[in-house]
Amino acid sequence: MAEVSYLGHRVGSGCLKPEPAKVEVIRDWPAPHTKKQVQAFIGMAGYYRRFVPHFSAIATPITELCKKGKPHKVVWTEQCQEAFRALKEALVSGPVLANPDFDKPFVMFTDASDTGLGAVLIQEDEKGERHPNVYLSKKLLPQEQHYAAIEKECLAMVWAFKKLEPYLFRRHFTVYTDHAPLTWLHQMKGANAKLLRWSLLLKDYDMDVVHVKGSANLIADALSQRGGPKLPRSLVTVTLLSSVLKGGEM
Repeated sequence: MAEVSYLGHRVGSGCLKPEPAKVEVIRDWPAPHTKKQVQAFIGMAGYYRRFVPHFSAIATPITELCKKGKPHKVVWTEQCQEAFRALKEALVSGPVLANPDFDKPFVMFTDASDTGLGAVLIQEDEKGERHPNVYLSKKLLPQEQHYAAIEKECLAMVWAFKKLEPYLFRRHFTVYTDHAPLTWLHQMKGANAKLLRWSLLLKDYDMDVVHVKGSANLIADALSQRGGPKLPRSLVTVTLLSSVLKGGEM
């Protein structure tokens, strides 16, 4: 068979995408009125978060409704509705990820903002064009939001490596970051306990850390930023990044 259904996904032709029937359920999902209904929607949509750049940032207005102490009957604001629409639009627009090829090297882009972390794992195809394998995004904890810029950027790398360890461990890969000091991470010295601890952890990985201009780090930057009603624009960043990176241009 050219394509099969497996655990809510369609797998075939070197690609992975959400099961169309599941996506239709999300597309037709009514706006929730209770905390339990919100949790049900986030649970369903979150199963496909790997297909949605900066999923956690988009979903923030909705997930905030599930916090302890929030009323059982939710206050559905315009911001919640925009996030709800953005998530559904992102999932019904035909998101596709390339299946990883463990005989080829991986490339990772990481970034951090004041409120979140982002990363994307990429591989080149036979034509030299780069395609995403996995999107990652994470909202920073309150204490993490007070970290220095270099600490946030380093945290983005450590967090992404742990998430993607099955892809990266004992394989040589390249990490691109728009924070130049991280290229010297393996030479880290000084009194910053966080950076020293993380630099020791990262020594377990066979990687090259390369500085790249922020304008070429579109996806990871978008994943780390909090968006809003304009977030579906980020779905175009795969094409933009492929254009920027094609042929190794930085």
